[in-house]
Amino acid sequence: MMNNLGDAQLSISGFAGSARARNILRTADANADSVDVLTIGDSNIGFNGYGYAGGVYKAMQGLCTEYATGIVPGALSGGSAAFTGTILGDGLTYNYVSNNEVSSSGSGAQIKLLATEAATNSTAAEITTALGMNLSLLPSVLGDAKTYQGVYLDSDINTTTKVWTSAANRNCIVLAATGCPMNVANASMQSRIVHGKFSTGSGSFKHITWSTVNASSSVPTSGGPLVATSTWNFTAPASGSYRVGWDGFAQGATYYPTGPVAVVMQSIIRLATKGFAHTNVMRDPGKTTTQLADRIEAMDKLLNEYLRESRDRQVAAGGSGNAVVVIDSGINGSETPDSYTTNNQRIIDRIKMRWATTGGDPERLAFIVIPTHPVTATINTWTADRAAIVAAANSWAASQPGVCVHDIAVPYPAATILANSWYDSGGQAHLTQTGYQTISANCINTLVA
Repeated sequence: MMNNLGDAQLSISGFAGSARARNILRTADANADSVDVLTIGDSNIGFNGYGYAGGVYKAMQGLCTEYATGIVPGALSGGSAAFTGTILGDGLTYNYVSNNEVSSSGSGAQIKLLATEAATNSTAAEITTALGMNLSLLPSVLGDAKTYQGVYLDSDINTTTKVWTSAANRNCIVLAATGCPMNVANASMQSRIVHGKFSTGSGSFKHITWSTVNASSSVPTSGGPLVATSTWNFTAPASGSYRVGWDGFAQGATYYPTGPVAVVMQSIIRLATKGFAHTNVMRDPGKTTTQLADRIEAMDKLLNEYLRESRDRQVAAGGSGNAVVVIDSGINGSETPDSYTTNNQRIIDRIKMRWATTGGDPERLAFIVIPTHPVTATINTWTADRAAIVAAANSWAASQPGVCVHDIAVPYPAATILANSWYDSGGQAHLTQTGYQTISANCINTLVA
């Protein structure tokens, strides 16, 4: 079905290709519709928990209301920790677990990483198989090279087994009392959890908010093997920070989950709200565009869930199901004009295919391809070959529906970046936070103007 988003060619300095991304972003800017911005790239997309993804997030804040948090994975590798950074969103903290976190009741009951456990546990493998995940090419997400994993609780965890030895807060999104656009007093909210359903067992979990505990009824995890989305509406507190998740181990036995449980991803939306949301789908340091394409293709139905959730939750909040995918790459390895365009084509073709498979309107999906910033120092072949790569990308974009290319060097040549001290102190392969923010804001604002 046709819509009014169109696919005319851009006529803006520094841009080439389709105007679809501009038109989608303009509808959000006018508060007429919503958009989910999804970012993909190498280390520059989320450098130091910020990068171009953080810059795009801040630029979108200047345009419109934030209707949802990003979609975060059930868990990440790298140990028990909390992740913060603008790549996640202002005022948000995401708490996740390490593998085999042991309960106070003994070593039998543990919270595990889904992808790690699936290698040897047939029950956990039901979910990674349903997602078609290539366990040897797991993507990294968010910042600091945190690899996607998901959470798995085996059937030895039940309402009599306490996992945390203290009042730990894990597996949740924290909305700060100040500085968090998603923390709106008394707002109508929705918790969304993408989880596994198993062929055996009688597992369950509850959506839960706290510090004042509020919880949903039990959500069963039987009826699989497949992946499903559970939603629960709640009212935000009148004041203060609060947490949203599914792990009730710190709140008492009434809220304990019962295994088997697998949480693939989770997010929070504001109901009856138009605006934007940002999710970093992949941030894989040191990877060439070929390697990024390999990982997008290896995500298989996990990519489906990112795309489906970005659209379904937007519609649930009042939007039409629009997405703009921002792809940044090029500085790693020995990129050529042919490799750059060929592999961005692979990434875009796979996302378009998965978008259509999950019911998305193809005209509500657009792409902004950004060859990494110019440099004055010699970094691989990027210094010498970047101009030829950009020229090839511009020519390629002219024949790609819904795809535009942005050349950072038009508004910000390398000499300008150097003069403004926007290169990172560790080298020109990365930028400072100010550099990422300024360049990203110029891209988004110029496109929307």
